[in-house]
Amino acid sequence: RSIRHIAVDELSNTLVVVYENANIDLVRPDGSVLNIIDYANDATMDPVVNSISVVKGKAYMATNFGLTVLDVERGEFPNTYVLGKTTHCSIAWDGFIYAATSEGVYSGNTEKNLQDISNWQKLNNEVYTQLTTFNEALIALKAKESVYHINTTNGNSALLRKGPFHFMHTAEDKLFVGNHINIFEYETLDKAT
Repeated sequence: RSIRHIAVDELSNTLVVVYENANIDLVRPDGSVLNIIDYANDATMDPVVNSISVVKGKAYMATNFGLTVLDVERGEFPNTYVLGKTTHCSIAWDGFIYAATSEGVYSGNTEKNLQDISNWQKLNNEVYTQLTTFNEALIALKAKESVYHINTTNGNSALLRKGPFHFMHTAEDKLFVGNHINIFEYETLDKAT
């Protein structure tokens, strides 16, 4: 079994492991493992997971049909959002779920019924491969290109740093962007080291 994605739920200190075959393991702090095979066995949807982000006990899994949400503590799937397009990545932040798809970035207000596709609003037509939040801002990466700050009100994007970059990651109130040669560390949106 090859690991496709791995993430940590800081709320429960649980490791979320998604395998190439869409099987999922939840590795608890005590070393116990809850295996979730239901998602991989659901023949009604394409089970490929393109990325995973974990926020406050929920794992948001970007898929080829949209998003599915895993409650990490319960090991259950309370919500699936069929967007009808490949979703590269997603993140929940500030009362919204943001989805970077093959047709642009969409946002959904979590106070609304997001299973109704009409409650998702298109922010822009840009195709990003990673989303994160940093310094109260939505940050996006275009693979092998650059890193952008997305205005969540009007969808406009501003260049944060010209690439090419292959990854970005936030940790301990810092943003890291890099490629096979360089890694840049941001303490604020305008200060890189």
